[in-house]
Amino acid sequence: MKKNKIILGCLLLLVAPVTQAQQLSVKPYLAYHHAVTSQAEPVFHLIPFHIPSYHSTGPYIYAASAHSEDFTLANGVECGLTVDYRFPSQLGVELGVGYFFSTKTYFEHNKQRRQILHMPVFSVDWNYRSIAIRPMFSYAVVKGKSTFIGKAGPVIHIATATMNTTLPYRGQISSDFNTSMLPGEKGSAGTFGTRANWGYALGLEYSYQLFQRLSFAVELGFEQYRYTPGKATVEYDDYYYGRQTHNIIYVDEYAPPANSLYGQEGRYERGETYYKLKESVLFSSISFGMAVKYNLWKK
Repeated sequence: MKKNKIILGCLLLLVAPVTQAQQLSVKPYLAYHHAVTSQAEPVFHLIPFHIPSYHSTGPYIYAASAHSEDFTLANGVECGLTVDYRFPSQLGVELGVGYFFSTKTYFEHNKQRRQILHMPVFSVDWNYRSIAIRPMFSYAVVKGKSTFIGKAGPVIHIATATMNTTLPYRGQISSDFNTSMLPGEKGSAGTFGTRANWGYALGLEYSYQLFQRLSFAVELGFEQYRYTPGKATVEYDDYYYGRQTHNIIYVDEYAPPANSLYGQEGRYERGETYYKLKESVLFSSISFGMAVKYNLWKK
C-alpha cells in the first residue's frame, strides 16, 4: 500500500506542472471565410415539371441546378466565442463555437442546354448555415506583449441548407427559340435536414496585450470539410397538379426498382419518398478573423 502511494505521488508531481493552468481566457471573434477551391455544382434533386408547350404535354424532368463549374458555398461570415486554456509549458487547448452562414445565387448560363431541354432561364438560390465546433491543440510563443499561437485540430459543422429555384421569365425565352411555354410556376423549394460533418482546421493567431487582462487578436486559418446531406424535402409548383411535395433520402448505393421511370434518380411519384445517391459540397477555405481576448485568470 505504501509503495502504491509513493508511485501515485510521483505521478501527481509529474502531471501537476502540465495540468496546472497558466492562463484561462475567452475570445469573442468575427471572421470571414474565402473559398480556395470550387467544384461542379451537385444535383441534389430533379423535378417532374408539367407545363404546356407547342411540342409536348410533359412532364419535363430537369435538374434543380445551374450546372455551374465554379460552384462553392465556402464564402461566408462567422461569429462566435472561443475558450482558451493554456499550460505553463505554453501548450494549450481551446474550444471554439461559431455560427457560419453563406448565401449564393447561381444562374443557368448554358443557352444550348436550355434549348435542348426546352426550359426557361432559371436561378438557384442557396442559403447555408452551420454551427462550427473546433476543439484545437495549440502552442504559444510569447515575446513581450506579443503572443504568436499555432493551432490545429478537428472541426465539426452541424449544418443545414435551403435551395430554391426560380423561373423568372414569361413568354418567349429568346427570339430564336419560339415556344408557347407560360412558366408561371415558382420552381422548387428544397430544405435539407440538419447533419453533422467532420473535417480539420489549422490556424495562426497573433495577439497584442493592450491592458493587463485585455488583448487584441487577429487570426489566419485554413479549414476543409464536406457537407453531405442525408435527407431533404422538396416542394414545387406543377402547372397541372398544383403544389407538390416529396421527400428524399440520400444513400451510398441505390438499385432502382424495375418499374422506375427515371433510373438511378429514383421514382418521382407525387407525395412519396424516394432515394437518391449521395452528393457533397466541398468546403475548403482560408479565413481572416479579429477578436478581443479577455484573461479570466492568469498565473
